[in-house]
Amino acid sequence: MQRAAVVLFAFGCFSIAVPAAAQTVYYPDPPPAARPDSARPGSGTAPRDTTRPDSAPTAPAPTRQASPQPPPPAPPAPVDPVVARACRDAAPGESAPDLLGVVFVRGSSPESRDEVITAVGGKRLSGTAEDEFQYIQVAAGGSEFRLRAIADKLIRFREVSEVGPVACPAPLPAPPAPGQ
Repeated sequence: MQRAAVVLFAFGCFSIAVPAAAQTVYYPDPPPAARPDSARPGSGTAPRDTTRPDSAPTAPAPTRQASPQPPPPAPPAPVDPVVARACRDAAPGESAPDLLGVVFVRGSSPESRDEVITAVGGKRLSGTAEDEFQYIQVAAGGSEFRLRAIADKLIRFREVSEVGPVACPAPLPAPPAPGQ
């Protein structure tokens, strides 16, 4: 809801009333008042418990034991060997140098997929031409800028539905020494 406001300008003996646009601010309602206590007013105590105490003997309190051993950590997710080879010299989380993950459109022929790969100067590193997802090694010279430029070329082919750099995984922890 808008309200019109009028501003009055006075200059000596002359005055002018001009309508002015104004913004009305509505503040939210205050929060509801706290509810009274459920005890009877004026009593100061809660109603009495009407249950009888248990007549059976109680078990002794358990003795304090050492905390149980934490469960062993979950085994790390297996690392794809193609990614592991490509990430030998890269830090975890960085893009694998010269490696792109490509998802081809379902139903595109293996020949057309091969043509797309060769059109960007790439080489299939995993799977067959029939697979929808493939790792492709491209000649980007380790430059992320060139890698993205090649990815931009790939995504323009109608046979490609997704393309992107592949992140390097964290290194696998060393296996425990025998007897530990």
